[in-house]
Amino acid sequence: MARIHRLTAAILPLAALIGIFGCNFFLGKSAGEAVAARIHAQVQQKDYSAIYNEASAGFKQTAPESDFIEFMQNYSSKTGAFKQATQVAWEIGVDATAGKMYTFVYELEFENGTVREKLVFSRSEQGKMQLRSLQWSPVQRKAKPTERPPQTTVS
Repeated sequence: MARIHRLTAAILPLAALIGIFGCNFFLGKSAGEAVAARIHAQVQQKDYSAIYNEASAGFKQTAPESDFIEFMQNYSSKTGAFKQATQVAWEIGVDATAGKMYTFVYELEFENGTVREKLVFSRSEQGKMQLRSLQWSPVQRKAKPTERPPQTTVS
């Protein structure tokens, strides 16, 4: 009986820690996904100014708003209309200065091709999830081999 009591005493605090941190972990993931969905809606509407204005101060330090908007417009002119976003990966990490970092990778389907998108979010001092980094790179699809008709041999 004492053995069961010691086992319960060891497992209970561990379970509590997992519950506390696990909930926070998934709340951060869902908050990041919500911001990503808003960014994708803004991409679809070509509202690049809204993306920039809602981003973190660190994001804004990398380039002025006019450069960001010009980049997005140029990219948009090549890719065509936005169709859909599919999440392909996500992870959580810790940065010494920014705290928890939430990284999401999406494949964005456009009229003229597919783009691999990497979004990195962190929480502001007010607890708001903000865009810290946005990277787009074209996805090169492998060409499908041409199908050959079945061969028959004649003897």
